[in-house]
Order: sequence, then C-alpha cells, then structure tokens
Amino acid sequence: INSPTTGGEAHIPFGGIKGTGIGDREQGSTALDFYTELKVVYVDYTGAKREGNLY
Repeated sequence: INSPTTGGEAHIPFGGIKGTGIGDREQGSTALDFYTELKVVYVDYTGAKREGNLY
C-alpha cells in the first residue's frame, strides 16, 4: 500500500490526493479529464444567410 509506482499500468490511474503521492491522477480514464478541455462547437450546415455576426 502506498508504494512508489513507475506508472507501468496504463489502464490504472495513479497519483496522489492533495499534497500526497506524486501529484494529480493521470493515466486510465481519468487522463481524459486531466489532459482535455471541454469545448462546444456549433456548425450550421444549412447554408442560410445570417443577419449580423452575433454569436
């Protein structure tokens, strides 16, 4: 328990909580949250003309 890790298990998140361990959790499914930023993009494929540039 709480032994140092080399991060050899890519499917298992590793890292500490608060000031313990080796930092934030990375690898596994939590890596997606750690290394990504949510962004919403709207694309209008209708070709309709827009009045103004209010987005």
